[in-house]
Amino acid sequence: MIHDHGLGRTTDIGELTGQAAYNPYTAEGFNPKVGGYNFTGLGGIEQLRLRDEQGRVRDEYVPTLPQMIESIFDSGVNVVLQLDFKDETAIEPAYWALKHLTNRAGVPANEWCIYKLQSVWYQTPEIFEALPWVQDAFRSGIKLAFIPVYDPDYVGIFDQLASAKLFSPTNYTISLEVELRNVGGPIQDILDYTRDESSPIRTAGTFFAGGDFTFPNTDKLTFFDTANYSLPADLHINNTLYTYVENKAPMLLDAQVGNSPSDGHDYRSDFNWIIEQGYQWVITDTADEWHSRLERQGLRNVSRLIADGRKVVDGTLAKIWYKSHLILVIDSSPVHEPAGHSNGISAATKETPKQVEDVMYSDIGINTLLNRLKQSIASARDFASFLQKRSKLEEEQSGGLKRLASLHIIESQRKTEMRGGSYATQVGEVMRVHERIAENGMQFALSLHQMHEDLNVLTANMERGRKTAKHEGLEAEKRASDAEAAMQKAKSKYDNLAEDYDRAKTGDTKGSRRMGLKGPKSQEQYESDLQRKVQAADADYEERVRMARTQREQLVSQLRPKMVRQLRELCRECDAGVKLQLQKFATFNEKLLLGNGMIVSPLNGEHGAQRSLRDVVAEIDNDKDFHTYVRGHANKIPPRPSEIKYEQHPTLASKTQQPSSRNVSSAAPPVLQPPVQQPSLSVNTSSSQPGSMNSRYSASQAAPGPLVAPSQSQAYNQPSYAQAPPVASPQQQTYLSYGQQQPVQSPAYNHQPPPARADTFTTPPYPTDPAERSASGSGSGYPPQQTGSGYPPQQTGSGYPPQQTGSGYPPQQTGSGYPPQQTMGTVAPGPPQHRSTLPQQPPSAGAVSPGPSSLPSLRPTFGVSLQDLFDRDQSAVPSVVTQCINAVDHFGLDTTGIYRQSGTQSQVQRLISQFNHNPSSIDFRNPANFYHDVHIPATLLKQFFKQLPDPLFTHEAYQGFIDASKFDEESQRRDGLHALINELPDPNYATMRALVLHLHRVTLHESKNRMGSGNLGVCFAPSLMGTHTGSQIADAGLQARVLDTVLTNATAIFDED
Repeated sequence: MIHDHGLGRTTDIGELTGQAAYNPYTAEGFNPKVGGYNFTGLGGIEQLRLRDEQGRVRDEYVPTLPQMIESIFDSGVNVVLQLDFKDETAIEPAYWALKHLTNRAGVPANEWCIYKLQSVWYQTPEIFEALPWVQDAFRSGIKLAFIPVYDPDYVGIFDQLASAKLFSPTNYTISLEVELRNVGGPIQDILDYTRDESSPIRTAGTFFAGGDFTFPNTDKLTFFDTANYSLPADLHINNTLYTYVENKAPMLLDAQVGNSPSDGHDYRSDFNWIIEQGYQWVITDTADEWHSRLERQGLRNVSRLIADGRKVVDGTLAKIWYKSHLILVIDSSPVHEPAGHSNGISAATKETPKQVEDVMYSDIGINTLLNRLKQSIASARDFASFLQKRSKLEEEQSGGLKRLASLHIIESQRKTEMRGGSYATQVGEVMRVHERIAENGMQFALSLHQMHEDLNVLTANMERGRKTAKHEGLEAEKRASDAEAAMQKAKSKYDNLAEDYDRAKTGDTKGSRRMGLKGPKSQEQYESDLQRKVQAADADYEERVRMARTQREQLVSQLRPKMVRQLRELCRECDAGVKLQLQKFATFNEKLLLGNGMIVSPLNGEHGAQRSLRDVVAEIDNDKDFHTYVRGHANKIPPRPSEIKYEQHPTLASKTQQPSSRNVSSAAPPVLQPPVQQPSLSVNTSSSQPGSMNSRYSASQAAPGPLVAPSQSQAYNQPSYAQAPPVASPQQQTYLSYGQQQPVQSPAYNHQPPPARADTFTTPPYPTDPAERSASGSGSGYPPQQTGSGYPPQQTGSGYPPQQTGSGYPPQQTGSGYPPQQTMGTVAPGPPQHRSTLPQQPPSAGAVSPGPSSLPSLRPTFGVSLQDLFDRDQSAVPSVVTQCINAVDHFGLDTTGIYRQSGTQSQVQRLISQFNHNPSSIDFRNPANFYHDVHIPATLLKQFFKQLPDPLFTHEAYQGFIDASKFDEESQRRDGLHALINELPDPNYATMRALVLHLHRVTLHESKNRMGSGNLGVCFAPSLMGTHTGSQIADAGLQARVLDTVLTNATAIFDED
């Protein structure tokens, strides 16, 4: 049952269906009838949420009447509900829904839920008592509470006074509702009848029409659109009020009076008038007001008030424009209960068969019912155990699915080698669909867990009831049985003495000796003694019979029926509770499957523009993704040579002639072969490594090749058979001061196509072809190629000081921030302004070139607070944190002891200097930039956090984290830390999120790196929370526990971000 005929005013039916919300001020918007919707199932009322008095949609959903009764049972309060039915067809389903529900005291719900029905539906008791549900109530011993409603609108349809007189004597009619509009109006005679002393019914009530709109719309306290409608400033017009009218704008109460009285006024909005008419009870939405006014007049007869389920604690709640009504919904079950499908009692057993009655009220009845109740309790416990196991399985499966989908989204964003475009977008949507399915599964698991808890409570209550009934029932049976046994014993004694007395009187005592204390007894003495004993035995036997009869009658008429009813109700309650949980289990399964189905394949017109999983996958455009990817490399196409020539090697030419080439005039300048060089693939940045072309020459032999001008580019792959040209004359030597960039004349060099690379050379993880390197530009992030010429390479204009190469000339600036490889030239002795560049002998294999360890701190990164870094760089996560995390994610997740082992300190200091100099120029995607040792960025990351002026967990929140870590309960500890993390400053929160999710990925590889959450907590606690000094020494274990808890619950703490 719902108060309104429509769903618009009290639910979000408009928003859910994508239509305009219903506005009670203008009667505009979507307001479908309740009868057009089922409660459960697809698009059912159970999916709607409630509006509050101001029209705002809340998180509460529409409850069912059984849920309301269960809430009353759980709270333990004793209340009376008046069920105001607006639809006749809802009455019988309500009765069956309440049939086996009780309050905490065990009183059936159908006895304290008052059925207030329109008198026009059932005009006589005969019509009412013939209803199937009323018949069932009579058979079941349920004391119904019935109130017929008499209204002026029914005048002329039937004789309402005669109907009231017929219903008044019945034992189920407790009062009358008389909707009198004014004195002397229609149905005044019914109210007068309740005042008559001869009337069986002496109470009557009415509805207080106080108006739904109590204040003008100047308070701005509604979410409804009132732009096109304004209530008058004076709502009390002729002492009447505006009220809500369905599908119409608000109307004055007087304008709605049916069978208008002589003065055209409806007095039901007048508090004093209702009191003067002698009504004993009133229905009102303003219960607080009535309570206070009646209390002041001494007319209030209850000490406790429950109004709308809450008390007004905020003054603004009393200024609402209209007051909504409580909404209860009855599940749309059949009007007539189908055979064999009632709530716990089949149609065939609604009337207990005689054979069952005979067994229950026999001597074995209590024991039989105790055994039956024991079976019911065992069945409930068995199903509760199944629900617990199923809940755990669903929780594990849903949790695993959600973690898998979330991890896939994170990994797909992190891995650059995977496809992008529509594929990445739609696969992300697929993963989010899986996350929603996982959320449905988690809700299903929580529902099953709650059902398990409910059944545990039920079985505990049933077991207590069984023990009580067993003690009282068996004790009563034992008392009756003992009384009957004593009676039989007295009867046996009485019979024996009577037989002896009979033999004594007849003289049949020959041969028997009659001895007394003073010798043999005479015949008369013997008969007299027997007679006295028989009389005493007779009196005792008669008393025993009386006592046994009393015990038996008390047992049969009172104790045994009481115990039978109690045990029978316990069995019914237990069985009904289990069946209810089974029905809920079936409903939750349907809801889970329907919910997942709606997520995977929404119906047309449902959920707005949500697409099905099939539609999401269909939007992957492979051709578009392919064309987009290939088109993105258009700017990397290398320039093609203008002409392909054959050039003869100088050594093969005649000494008397210049080297010649085909299709080239003899006057062309000589062609000289440039030096050959291979890129370094070792972990350091030395200029020569084993296997490179430079290492092939001995220490005494100068590297071949002429000097190369800066404008000439050198390839990585040059022929290894190049021969050195003649040594340049002294006039060709160039003398430059440090930092000058003077062009040097040198023979022209025509590039030759490189031969195929030898199998002994390993392909590096970065471009080696000259065209690729030139296309990638100086911002590629990889070390520049050594020139080997001793001349300064071409600068890029980055504005940063060049790094020295050991040749006396600045190397080429790449803008990447990495130290360039050293050149082959050596610096001749002499003053700095007159250094000569000479061919350099190749260094020995394995020599490591010391990089810059002290650069000017142009943009300091280490030792700077996270807030200052954010204000300067406008990046929530510092670049050094991002670079180190990327390095470990790409190269260190499977490294044993990652973050436990430290990198070389000198190399760490060198990188710190580079980050302080220019953090944006560093790229750890190339392992050569951190010397191919992943422990170096790991140590660098910890060093960054250690040097923060205020730790990541902040000094201010430190004690709170320590206190939260002291909780023994895992959930309490997690929730406490989660709340504190949410209070951190934005840069700290964003940085912590990136770090924690990264460390969580490290823990996923614990089988290989041996670094779980506990080990990582010990390693990172001093850096993130402060070193263990002073008072923090005792907190070392608690600090590690904080990190361990955060890492263990990483996805739960940061999942919603």
